[in-house]
Amino acid sequence: MARVKKVNSQEVGLEIGLIFFKFFLKTEYLHYGLFDEGEEKDIWALGKAQNRYAEKLFSLIPEGTKTILDVGCGSGKTAQELSKRGYTVVCVSPSKLLNKYAKGLLGDDVPVHTAKFEEFKSDQKFDVVMFSESFQYIPIDDAINGAKKFLNPQGHILVADFFKRDHLPTPGLLGGGINGASGNPSYLLMIWMCYTIKMLRKKLQVL
Repeated sequence: MARVKKVNSQEVGLEIGLIFFKFFLKTEYLHYGLFDEGEEKDIWALGKAQNRYAEKLFSLIPEGTKTILDVGCGSGKTAQELSKRGYTVVCVSPSKLLNKYAKGLLGDDVPVHTAKFEEFKSDQKFDVVMFSESFQYIPIDDAINGAKKFLNPQGHILVADFFKRDHLPTPGLLGGGINGASGNPSYLLMIWMCYTIKMLRKKLQVL
């Protein structure tokens, strides 16, 4: 009897999303878009909003940075743009499918490693370890301690992601709350930050 190959639904979803973004929205980014206040949230304007998101992300990179570890590199588009700007970039992601696409996009310019960040091994050190919407998928202690292993002295962790807060007195950036396990409203906040390990730990304590 023939064995049925198990399909990874998450990988299939990523592939469908990438195809839709590339051929219909004309963008190779897979991250959220950053819309200006008052701007209509139109799906066909997502590519422009994603470019704005990327520019904000790049603006947080500290002056003097030369090397960046891109954790959860998606399609590789962000790494490609960073490489064009003169940074030496290394990518790590557990997605075989997306990494195949990223390697095709990046060629020999940027190494792409297939591994979970928690299991990634390298002797290379970086000025910045970047989590662009990948921080939420990694246990927080693993993310911070893992980044510490790969950072140069006085290196920075750059995080752009959603964080959940309970009992926020004002509506979150998504315009409202979601019910948590306790039934009380929780709120999602999009946070942008770039700090040293010591400062990041302090900031996360107040989120």
